[in-house]
Amino acid sequence: MKLFYLICILILIGGLSFAEGRLLRGRVTDAESGHGLVSAFIALEKNATTSDSLGFFTLELSTQARLLNVSLVGYEPAVVAVGSMPIDGLIDIRLQRRIMVVSDAVLISAKRNYSDSQFSAYSETVPTALRTVKGLAMVRRGSFAEDPSLRGVDGSKLGVTIDGMKIFGACTDRMDPVNSYVERENLARLEVSKGAFDLNRGQAIGGTINLVTDRPSFARRISGYSEVGYESVADYRYGRSVLNIARDDLALRGSFSFRQADDFRPGRRAPIENSAYAKYNFKVDVSKKYVGHQLDVGVLSDRAWDIGYPALLMDTSKARSHLYHVGHVWKRPQSALHMLRTKLYFSRVDHWMDDMERDVGQREVMPDMHMPMYGQTHTGGLIANALFLGADSTLELVVDWYHLRSFADMEMTSKLPEVPDMYLLNLGDVRRDHFAGAVNYNRAVFSTVEWRLNMRFDLARHDIHDPLGRNQLAATWGYGELAQRYATLSASTAVAYMLNNAAEIRLSVASSARLPTQIESYGFYLYNPTDGYFYMGNPTLRPERSRQVELAIRYGKERRRLSVSCYYNQLGNYIVGVGSGSVFKHYDHSDRAVIYGFELEGEWPVTEHVMLHLQTSYTHGHSADFAEPLPAIAPLDSRIGLRYERSQYGAALGMRRVGEQTRIASQTTLEDSTPAFATYDIYAHWRFIEKTNLTIAVENVADRFYHEHLSIANLPSPGRNVRMALHREF
Repeated sequence: MKLFYLICILILIGGLSFAEGRLLRGRVTDAESGHGLVSAFIALEKNATTSDSLGFFTLELSTQARLLNVSLVGYEPAVVAVGSMPIDGLIDIRLQRRIMVVSDAVLISAKRNYSDSQFSAYSETVPTALRTVKGLAMVRRGSFAEDPSLRGVDGSKLGVTIDGMKIFGACTDRMDPVNSYVERENLARLEVSKGAFDLNRGQAIGGTINLVTDRPSFARRISGYSEVGYESVADYRYGRSVLNIARDDLALRGSFSFRQADDFRPGRRAPIENSAYAKYNFKVDVSKKYVGHQLDVGVLSDRAWDIGYPALLMDTSKARSHLYHVGHVWKRPQSALHMLRTKLYFSRVDHWMDDMERDVGQREVMPDMHMPMYGQTHTGGLIANALFLGADSTLELVVDWYHLRSFADMEMTSKLPEVPDMYLLNLGDVRRDHFAGAVNYNRAVFSTVEWRLNMRFDLARHDIHDPLGRNQLAATWGYGELAQRYATLSASTAVAYMLNNAAEIRLSVASSARLPTQIESYGFYLYNPTDGYFYMGNPTLRPERSRQVELAIRYGKERRRLSVSCYYNQLGNYIVGVGSGSVFKHYDHSDRAVIYGFELEGEWPVTEHVMLHLQTSYTHGHSADFAEPLPAIAPLDSRIGLRYERSQYGAALGMRRVGEQTRIASQTTLEDSTPAFATYDIYAHWRFIEKTNLTIAVENVADRFYHEHLSIANLPSPGRNVRMALHREF
């Protein structure tokens, strides 16, 4: 009996000891090489330790602990649920190699993440997703094809790519920015790099936006989703479907969507005439796996028609694009050359615009005359990336080449019989060859310090080949100035210091260049609605120069997150329009301009199921030569939202407050001040059947009448809008 009691006491003591703290043993390894990682920080609630020279660790596990946080300089942090770990065995935690983050990412997936930190009913279109990025505003010319502006730099000075591939709009009035040819179901995420700190994808003084498309998945034999939706503000309706088929080492992904909208209604006003549009989009990708290799082939096609632009002189009767690519990926996880990626691509964009449905007799600009225009671009290119992995460093080499051909013309047909018809060549077979090489080096200097160096060298030549186009420009600049060659060097560097396991401070500096566009160099007789002038190209333009600095602080722990960044951008050889006649301007240089500002974003848990999200951004621009503000600078923009989430349903409330903009330009353009406004949104979703979601949102609840500062001709924004969507996965 005494022996029995003794055994019971020992079992009880052991059970109490186990309840108070079990031992968790594991190893932290490199996900690619499998090597153990030394000095990794492992935290479990209030208990913490570091891994030894071989990556092993031991940690006391309390019954209340739920999440294990693992971090190491040079690697992406990992969070592992305790309930998923085998306590009795040795757990293996694999960390992915990290390249210093200098960009923002907006995730867009087939399976919606309803707990996304951004307050958004969800990103139904690409512009909707882009608007969630702090510091990014959209230029509106109508309901369709909004054009991004990043930190006060407009779309012509940004680099917008699709999976890193260069594609150029065909419209000389920017009615077809690159993002207008991509739909949400095409995309996996948006990568937004602000400023000139990421030079891998192209020259940049304002930043780059990379539209990363979704790829075929090998995870399941058949998967996908379908969705239908409706929005009341323009009787907008859409449908989209995605199908993914996989078998062994072969996978195919296809997507299709159709969208159509009538004239939209601003707040408390009648519908804006001539603001409707319709379009469809499809994308097909095939991936084939071999041992250590993967081959990818794909096509992205988009077509839109009957697009009204109430803020412009003309509308788009038809626009279409085709993008083809063939890619190859080679991986060797155990070698220094970890990955080699190569991609060949070709794109063609066609754009037709006209004013046949307009009353041109009442128009102030070119009255009684129809002016149909056609534009076309062809782009072919090669991108090659080589990634080398060292013990505490990464090295990426990039080769980027493309060839561009641009053409645009206009017919001028008068309604008056005594006025003869005319023909203008706006872009006369302009050709550009552009070659670039980039180096991106990341190194963990100390256990708490990372360093990044990014350099890029660009060589380019361009010329105008059509005889009529050459004659038009040679009358002003001479034949000897038409062909131009450029060679530029850009560089950026950044240092990140880990204050602790949750906080990081980063200092980045850059010096970069941007080559003139084909329109800035060779455009002829192009009307600009922002100032009412006709613009002429200038083939003697030099590259723009930029010197930038940014200080950023990021904090993230469990469900709390905060980021603050301040930036300064000094621009030289800034390309602007300079008057050369009563109604004419030509592109020339301004010696100096500056842009600076700040951005803040945070998220905090209010309760277990309620999150508070805050975002604000401000940009200040000034032209030293003209002694006035830079044009098209968005005012202070702030957003605050509360989100409630449960497993089957959720809801959110949001407010956006935009300050007035009284800092306006009067010499380089004609803009007016914009009053402040505030809008309110509500949103709810319900998963009422497994894999089936119903979403309902009301935007601009108060039906406020307002317009954004970047809206051309003060085009008003949509009024109260009820959005509904039904989403079914399979």
